[in-house]
Amino acid sequence: YTNDIIPVIAFVVLFFFSCSRRDLALFNPSTYFPKEVSTDTALGIPNTTPDNLFDNLKAAYNKKSFALYQRLLSPDFRFYMSPSYVGAIANHQVSPPDPETWTACTRLYNGSTTTWYYKSYEQDINVMRKMLDPAGKAKSINLFFQASLLDRSRLDTLVYRIEDIELSVELYEFPWLVETHEPMGSEFTTVTLIRGRDSLWQIVEWFDNTLGSEDAF
Repeated sequence: YTNDIIPVIAFVVLFFFSCSRRDLALFNPSTYFPKEVSTDTALGIPNTTPDNLFDNLKAAYNKKSFALYQRLLSPDFRFYMSPSYVGAIANHQVSPPDPETWTACTRLYNGSTTTWYYKSYEQDINVMRKMLDPAGKAKSINLFFQASLLDRSRLDTLVYRIEDIELSVELYEFPWLVETHEPMGSEFTTVTLIRGRDSLWQIVEWFDNTLGSEDAF
């Protein structure tokens, strides 16, 4: 384990989680970032241990390195929306998410089958490419989280709890406005890692247990 939290965490995760201006999730830069992508140079360290992977996740955000971030995810990656927001959708308190950025599925949760939403690898990558663009609107991104091992019972699979997530984004356009997600005692995410080719670890699942957001973390 390491010192965010992976797809959080999150990643949560977070750019102003709507409903309470906390949509600044680890995996949710929304539409605040442009389509242009420039070259980044952050190399990171090999994901030979979970600690290395989590260090690389922080570095991908803090150095705005999309290339590094992309290497952290399994092609089978899924980022599941928080239960609190799924519940709000089921109760018609908020509208279902955009089908272009979220995929609907059926999932058993707390003994009940309900409609859930997740981001696939491609959906997440398309969003994060904009957020981590060094030439984009984000002047600086700072991410911190704590990771602790929950389960190691399966071969080449580890489950971590990510908590104490802190994420702040400063924009070039509004330097006086720094959007910040502060940790909350009940918030955490569950991240599943798998060891694949060349014995390198990747994130295959990120299950958000934060308070959720419209475009959720």
